[in-house]
Amino acid sequence: MAHASGADLAVVALVVRARLVDPLLIGRFPLPAILASLVVDGIDKSVLQAFTHRDLTDYQSYDKALDVYSLAVTYLAVRRTGATAPAQAAVGRRDRLSAVPAV
Repeated sequence: MAHASGADLAVVALVVRARLVDPLLIGRFPLPAILASLVVDGIDKSVLQAFTHRDLTDYQSYDKALDVYSLAVTYLAVRRTGATAPAQAAVGRRDRLSAVPAV
């Protein structure tokens, strides 16, 4: 297809926006954003097939790149969340309790 229609471009833009922006919400809303990211990842090809007339032969390479991006953002959010004061306090309490000899 030499020229894409406006509707095709709009659907592609919405799918790409969801794949790029949803992972960025993981830091603010971890569980809902991770679930939304997984749902969008699961349905993006089906949406593109159903609502566009675009050739999707190279789709898998783009999908894998966006998967790596999403996983990297998730990893960074988990690392940041794991370094918060309540988490450190909980680890500290466990360490203190385990250091107490049994009576």
